Amino acid sequence: MYRLFLTTVLLFIINTEIYSQNSYQINYWKKNNAYSDLKEYYQLKYEKDTTKLMYLKQLAIYEYKNREYEKCIQHFNKILQYNKTKDLEIYQLNGNANKFIQHYFEAKEQYKEGLIYSKKTKNRSFITIFNREIESIDWALKNIEIKNHYHETQIHKFEKNYSIYNSNWMDSMIFLTRFEEKPYSIYTELFNPLTNESTIVKYQLKNKRIGNLTKTNKNRIYFSICDSLNVCEIGLGDLTKDSIINIKIIKGLNYNDSTTYTMPFYFTHEEKPYLLYCSNNENSKGGLDIFFGQLFNEDSITFQQNLSIINTITDDVSPYLDEKTQTLYFSNSWMNGFGGLDIFKSNFINLNCSKIENLGRPLNSSYNDLYFNIKDSIYTLTSNRKNDRHCCNQYYHFTENDSKIRLLDSISLLSIDNKKIFTKSKVKEISTTELADSLKIKFLDKLFPIKLYFHNDIPNPKSNDTITNTEYELTYYEYLDLKDEYHTNNKEINTKEEINDFFTEDIPKGYNDLNELLKIITREIHHDIKFKIQIKGFASPLASNSYNLKLSKRRINSIINYIHKYENGILSKKIGSQIIFEFIPFGEEKANKKVNDNPKNKKKSIYSIEAASERKIELVGIIISEK
Repeated sequence: MYRLFLTTVLLFIINTEIYSQNSYQINYWKKNNAYSDLKEYYQLKYEKDTTKLMYLKQLAIYEYKNREYEKCIQHFNKILQYNKTKDLEIYQLNGNANKFIQHYFEAKEQYKEGLIYSKKTKNRSFITIFNREIESIDWALKNIEIKNHYHETQIHKFEKNYSIYNSNWMDSMIFLTRFEEKPYSIYTELFNPLTNESTIVKYQLKNKRIGNLTKTNKNRIYFSICDSLNVCEIGLGDLTKDSIINIKIIKGLNYNDSTTYTMPFYFTHEEKPYLLYCSNNENSKGGLDIFFGQLFNEDSITFQQNLSIINTITDDVSPYLDEKTQTLYFSNSWMNGFGGLDIFKSNFINLNCSKIENLGRPLNSSYNDLYFNIKDSIYTLTSNRKNDRHCCNQYYHFTENDSKIRLLDSISLLSIDNKKIFTKSKVKEISTTELADSLKIKFLDKLFPIKLYFHNDIPNPKSNDTITNTEYELTYYEYLDLKDEYHTNNKEINTKEEINDFFTEDIPKGYNDLNELLKIITREIHHDIKFKIQIKGFASPLASNSYNLKLSKRRINSIINYIHKYENGILSKKIGSQIIFEFIPFGEEKANKKVNDNPKNKKKSIYSIEAASERKIELVGIIISEK
């Protein structure tokens, strides 16, 4: 008995010691952001006991933090497959991961699920987050195909285990801070983009690193001084050929163990020196906010001003001011964007911000884009795009192409019954900017036919009207919300994969193609071009020909309503003069005769994919000609 007791005590002590060691190791990894180690730890824990979803969640979280988005999506989905959890963080991170790899529809579905549960639990914080993310996804879907006229070049590609923290121009050199993961080390260097050569910059700071260099007119430099926990101060010093000397900390800022001051940018206003910088101090809205302060005797900031107009509840980072145009550039992930951190610009006149704009693609991507800079008409930034692991920032520059080339003045295209007819007219010379937009006319035939789907008897069910006040976009999103209803009522007819494909591919494709068409028309219509769009209506055979004809007209009218209000009505005044519709509304006689027409059999007549595929409006072709 005594031996049994002693054995039990020893086992308890050993297990307690092991737990203590594990707990210490986990805390150490968390403190040092060692996401790879944490990921491997929870991978082993889950493999030993696959019933413990808490281990799978932790594995997915650290895959997410390690930017292994495809893997974490699989694991988050597995958790949701076993348990429709009310853990709102899972919906948020799963949505974010999908968004980063441009799976926008899947991301939106996660956010909408999270919004439902956050409303049920009255979690105001997550309600705000999910509503914001859904709005941002809608914006991304509308703007994803619009690209500005920039030429992209990756001018310095480091190894995959290198990551650039930041980049700033220093005369003809670029100041970079980057780290090497294995073995872990941090480099501060000056890089010459013409020769692809770099020089390591030395400084005397124990256990700290320097980054975010910004130069004054007197050849003095300001920079971030950060510890291993990424708590930073703002420093001042002199840069020699390969060293930073005479280092001291800027006074006037409330430094402590949890407040960081980083990413300084030097500028002058009315011949007085100022610093832009980022901080999470007590005046921040949340995360890092962008502030500015006036410098006194170079080494003191006399006041702090929060640029509240541009700051959000998430991190607002990497401020850069183009003093010539009085334009402030910065990055955040809260405003409408394509995924991670996007670069924005704002007027910065008399130390006040206004008119915030997303720089668009290709400067922005669905990943993290930041440290924007301009020198000699070269736009530079760092980004983790185009990387297998999405882990590591690389350095990019973009240039505008202003060369002149010849382009057809107008191109007419008609696509009906798979036949394409082109007519060509006079030639004119235009800039590359116009060319990038105008050439898209040649590829309009790839959009057609554009199929826009509707739920049964929508819009205005059981109505004999031929017009409606409903907009197509509203019916589109309401239709997507019915996916679960179609699953429930269609188990015996179509597979789950067929229903998913219809709701995630077929329905969204029509909506996206319509918006792509409208974007092209918007860009081209100032050339005094006329667009004639041919539209056909279809309906499933549940009602009479007469009723289906009226329903088709209502659906066509809902699409025109949407075009009227597209981008705040930018095309509304052009409808009837430069945008003309040729209506060919067909009712039941154009429906598939194989589709069930028995109203009592809703599974087949309403919820089958065969029936749903017939409830549509098709834009079958477009004729483009001189006005």
